Amino acid sequence: MKKNKTNKNQMWVVLLIYIFAGFALAPLVKNLFDLIKPGDNGYAFRFVIMYAIPLLISVFLHTIIHESGHLVFGLLSGYKCVSFRIFSFMWCGQDGKIVLKRVRIPGTAGQCLMSPPEMRDGKIPFKLYNLGGSIMNVVFSLAAAGLTLLLPEGIFADILFIFSVIGIALALINAIPLTVSDLNNDGKNALSLGKSKEALRAFYIVLKINEYTTKGFMYKDMPDELFILPSEQGLKNPMSAQLVILVLGRIMENGNYENAAEIMDWFMETDNALPKINIKVLKLDRLYCEIVCKRRPEYIDALYSKKQQMFIKAMGGISPAVIHAVYAYTLLITGDRNDAEKLKERFLKKSAKYPYKGDIIRALDMMRYADIISGGPYSAKEN
Repeated sequence: MKKNKTNKNQMWVVLLIYIFAGFALAPLVKNLFDLIKPGDNGYAFRFVIMYAIPLLISVFLHTIIHESGHLVFGLLSGYKCVSFRIFSFMWCGQDGKIVLKRVRIPGTAGQCLMSPPEMRDGKIPFKLYNLGGSIMNVVFSLAAAGLTLLLPEGIFADILFIFSVIGIALALINAIPLTVSDLNNDGKNALSLGKSKEALRAFYIVLKINEYTTKGFMYKDMPDELFILPSEQGLKNPMSAQLVILVLGRIMENGNYENAAEIMDWFMETDNALPKINIKVLKLDRLYCEIVCKRRPEYIDALYSKKQQMFIKAMGGISPAVIHAVYAYTLLITGDRNDAEKLKERFLKKSAKYPYKGDIIRALDMMRYADIISGGPYSAKEN
């Protein structure tokens, strides 16, 4: 309850920033009204062309600028680029070349993930990497604001002003320490990492595992020291709590589903700060374990609730994070092998554009195990 109340209070901060942006742009809308003549029916069209479209383009450009800021300041801090994503388009290095992949992550417009330098005395630089996006938004916004002072009044000056206001608003939303939609923003991450050595270590581990995953490694092929459960205090930090997901992923990768289920049940009862989206993914893993192990109806019904089904739909239904559970449920609970085969075919077709080969192999292995339990052949043609 306290966590939900805090999140609601912080949403007010975001709302106030949007209100600030609205007030800043209000004079431009007034200017457009002043240009309208009596009986003018072209107002809506002019509004869209002159203000709405530049506003949307500004959001798009500042998303690129923001992620580029993480990249630039990360490089300056000794990090190496692993992947760069704008919306669902992701560029990453694989097999010695840069490739374009597609992946959608709810709650994020973009992401620049990098490989951290080695830790020294339990420390790595993190402030500039985390805050670099907001810094770059401010730099470009101030430059645009400066140009408006050099230009005569008119549409070009107005567009630059819109670009400037949007950039400052996005910088504030990302830099002021906030938890928005149950996810810590850049400022909150930087603040959290500065307060906890365990969180900083977890930050390093998460980035290193992402580097290995992007290169196509399976969890079981990565160094053992990257897979450690957080302390009781660490569970209350969103960054440290993510380590549980990674440890469980490795256990499931090795086929120890009953052991994974026990750890999940323990974790669900703890006071933890794992973001809701990760909790929902964890529940799908628990659903899979229940289906292939004990198959208790009351557990399955609780884990495959209406909310979980809505989440599965939001994730596209066949992403590697959900396909294993959906496939097992379709095959072993509803008993519809034809639908299960269709899910498998759709997954294989879409997986060609997915960036993390290890996730694909892991999902296929779990689908294969469900097939073995069902007594049927596994017919997927792996690429």
